[in-house]
Amino acid sequence: MKGKSYMTKQQEKEFEKLFTEKLKEQRFQGLKAGATGILGAVLNMCNEGKSVEDIKQFCVTSLGMPGMK
Repeated sequence: MKGKSYMTKQQEKEFEKLFTEKLKEQRFQGLKAGATGILGAVLNMCNEGKSVEDIKQFCVTSLGMPGMK
């Protein structure tokens, strides 16, 4: 039976730094994907001749969805 393996404080710091960097990158990728979707929807609305009021209502409705604030 093998004994427990522990990380040194330096290893813990390096792991935490790497984990934090990867988490930030994942968040950034999520933000980019969300922004792309929103901008695409607004562009489509513009191309369809929607009014500024229609686009504003789309934004208000979208921001009112659960988890958006």
